[in-house]
Amino acid sequence: MLANLSELSTVRTNWTEAYVTELILKVDTAIENFLGLDKQQSLREATDLLNNIMTPALRDLAFVKTQIEVDFSKEAGEMLKTLGLNINIHSVNQEGLKEAVDTFNGIYTEVIGIGKIASKFYQNDRLKKDQFTFTKVVKKMGIAPKKEEDPVTP
Repeated sequence: MLANLSELSTVRTNWTEAYVTELILKVDTAIENFLGLDKQQSLREATDLLNNIMTPALRDLAFVKTQIEVDFSKEAGEMLKTLGLNINIHSVNQEGLKEAVDTFNGIYTEVIGIGKIASKFYQNDRLKKDQFTFTKVVKKMGIAPKKEEDPVTP
């Protein structure tokens, strides 16, 4: 998009260099935060270690919470609140997953919108139009699923 910004900014005034830079940063940040595809090996290793620790820790916290609820039923609410266990422990992972999905869906919607507008703008310039057509971009990246060929029958 940056290469075609001078032309595209005539169609959408908010498509500035700052906008493109911010969009690229948003994509990079989402990939690093939610997919762990950052550039630092040590950070990836630390993330793996944290994930390995988190599952049994959440299980243990759920177990402690249940014991408190059973053994101290009258005071359980206040005790759990004091300990910070007054939330649904299992929803912690769900909330993080939902945040990741929402982030990537927002980016997808924004990028698809840019592609639709830009490909319509370049409808008479096949080369530039293909740069903003989702299927063409995916194919060029080499990540499109391969179609299975029908078996040849003799």
